[in-house]
Amino acid sequence: MSQGIIIRHERDRLILELFNFFYDTLGMQKDNGLSKNFFGFLIIHMYGTKIPYNHHFSSEVNYIIQKEYFNKIKKYRLLDYIDTLGINALKIYRDSKINTNWYDKNKKKDINKYSTLHQLYMTEISGAIDFYKNDIEETFRKVIDRVAISQNIVFEKNDKKIDSQLISNIIYNIFDQKKIEQYLPSIDIGAMLHAKLRWNKTQKYKQGDFDDIRHATMALPYYDFLFTERSLRNMIHECKYDKKYNCKVMSNNEDIIEVLESLVEKKL
Repeated sequence: MSQGIIIRHERDRLILELFNFFYDTLGMQKDNGLSKNFFGFLIIHMYGTKIPYNHHFSSEVNYIIQKEYFNKIKKYRLLDYIDTLGINALKIYRDSKINTNWYDKNKKKDINKYSTLHQLYMTEISGAIDFYKNDIEETFRKVIDRVAISQNIVFEKNDKKIDSQLISNIIYNIFDQKKIEQYLPSIDIGAMLHAKLRWNKTQKYKQGDFDDIRHATMALPYYDFLFTERSLRNMIHECKYDKKYNCKVMSNNEDIIEVLESLVEKKL
């Protein structure tokens, strides 16, 4: 259905979101080619770069083989990879397990530590900001360099130091004051849904919860529809993130089929 086009990886999306956030905060004109290219990502980039090479052939022959190889696989869809590699190639993903008991144990330990959902949400925000602090600093540095170029500012060597903790604190406070709007959704959505899971004292973690949250983080800001299971749909509806990011979240099979049929009719 996607014709081999996929959305970028979460970290790549966050970096582009950071560019948008800093551009708007500093009142800069966006570089649309850089700051909005969340799609246009071929599936071969997810698969990884594997270059065919045979030492029995000359460099010239290997080059011809490699060129033909890349011309072919850049048109591949996910199903083409599965057909080529075999269904067992996905076994590593199927068999990977997350220790949900560890999460449930820590959830019980923290059960009376937070008096509001927002407090819990902000601990998730703090953790995400700390995890991505290097990306935040590097992105801010690039934006400042572009500001300097556009305004003919020349930095002395010591003037280029970036206080990464200050930048992180500013972002944290914007989240805490509920003024983040639709910026940095890759941090916002994951933090809220993880907080909702932890806030519900009777709900236990399931293997699929982590993938579900990743799917929601990917879908809500960039897609018109998210088709998922009922529990995730209910969590999203409860925090009104479907409305915040203008994405219809559905779990009922009949409703989903109706939507898909209407989209096909529009296309025809």
